[in-house]
Amino acid sequence: MSKTCLPYSALDGSIIDRFETTWRRFSAGVAARDCVRELTYAELAILVDRIAAATIAAASDRPGPVAILLPRDVYFPAAMLGVLASGRGYVPLDAGNPDERKRLIAIHSGAVAAISAGDLANRVRTLFPRELPIVDIAAISDDFAPQYTLQECNGEGDDDDVCIMKREGACMRAPDLKVNAKLRRTAE
Repeated sequence: MSKTCLPYSALDGSIIDRFETTWRRFSAGVAARDCVRELTYAELAILVDRIAAATIAAASDRPGPVAILLPRDVYFPAAMLGVLASGRGYVPLDAGNPDERKRLIAIHSGAVAAISAGDLANRVRTLFPRELPIVDIAAISDDFAPQYTLQECNGEGDDDDVCIMKREGACMRAPDLKVNAKLRRTAE
């Protein structure tokens, strides 16, 4: 068996730094897929940004981790990355575990907010002994707009290149991300 050694630089940076490098490099590549949908790295980055903003708003200034109760779908890695991007740790609650086990984990976690979706968001309320702000991924409003938008680039490059525009106005060309009908709807 051969060992592969990674250069030290491959281990540098936080998980969020590594994710940002990856999504910028492979923006059109599939980042997450479940039985119903798939997200490209660019779409995942936008969702991570929305979740981070919603998490910051929900947890406000209270110290502590954020609980995540989601099925194993494309939203789960987005929630983990979104919580980390908000500067907090997370406590995963396995939706398949019995409620009593989830309740014990929830009580001892010290979570100050939770991330869930749909019917599971209602179940989160029964797990914690106190009222807890819950971020429902399916209901994140425009108040938590992404810091990045996708739009066609003007100038150099192919006509169907896409630029990822930061809210502050800086543009980053994503040469491997080409305009298609889905992205045109996202960018508008």
